[in-house]
Amino acid sequence: MEMFLNLWKLDEPVGRLKFLLNNILIFVILLVLSAPFYAILAAPNGTKGPVAIVLGLVSLYLSFINIAKRFWDLTARKMQGIWFTVGYFVAMMIPIINGLLALAAFIVLFFIPGRGDSKDEE
Repeated sequence: MEMFLNLWKLDEPVGRLKFLLNNILIFVILLVLSAPFYAILAAPNGTKGPVAIVLGLVSLYLSFINIAKRFWDLTARKMQGIWFTVGYFVAMMIPIINGLLALAAFIVLFFIPGRGDSKDEE
């Protein structure tokens, strides 16, 4: 339960293993949240817009927190990790560099060990 609660707040840097586990947990959370609304999303009425917006905002928030924690571990500074994450999300909106940035971020976030106080990297 602690891992689930830790996912919602920017409280500590995370290492590579916890980052991967958080990504899996985010996927499961979104799968569980979207399953009851599958009939609503498939229905041809006006309710699918607000449901999609809520699920998108939850996904964006959880991803932002998880990536900021990982950048915090890489830089050993909380604010620098947050600013790198903001820059990452802004750059991901540019279609020309989206694919290259996604590949570079995957390599950096999953394979480079951090400098922070992550417990699963020792």
